[in-house]
Amino acid sequence: MRSAYEWVRPLCSSWITPRLTFLSFSFSFLPFFLFSFLLSTPFFLLTP
Repeated sequence: MRSAYEWVRPLCSSWITPRLTFLSFSFSFLPFFLFSFLLSTPFFLLTP
């Protein structure tokens, strides 16, 4: 049981950790992109 756990644990951590870091990275940059998008939309609407 312990050998199977030691074999599965690095596999799960190597599969989950990059996705968690990518999710936290994207969520930290999401408000910035939304803010810049909201700031740039009136300029696009004002230009003919």
